[in-house]
Amino acid sequence: MSSSTADGTVRHGKVFLHWMLAERHGITVPAWNGSWEREPDGPPEMLEESPVFVSLAEALAWSGAHARRTFIHLDDSGTVWHAGDALDGDDDSMIAGTIALRPPTN
Repeated sequence: MSSSTADGTVRHGKVFLHWMLAERHGITVPAWNGSWEREPDGPPEMLEESPVFVSLAEALAWSGAHARRTFIHLDDSGTVWHAGDALDGDDDSMIAGTIALRPPTN
């Protein structure tokens, strides 16, 4: 199932955001990277890899512009958080909690 944003952009699939370390101007900093995937709105397929973001807020804005649901891996512990539309039941068991997903502002 897909949905549209206020400007008519169609959002579908899921985004998986992962915490990572990135090199910025010669300094290692915490950052976020994501992948936008078609499931459950079609066969498994990665649609786009995100740029590297230095804040979770930026990563969530990118995610919210692409998909209805986001799964956020905050660290290497295996703990996953959720943002976006309500879960469909299949994903419930892996979720530690929910993070607010704010639509991108232009």
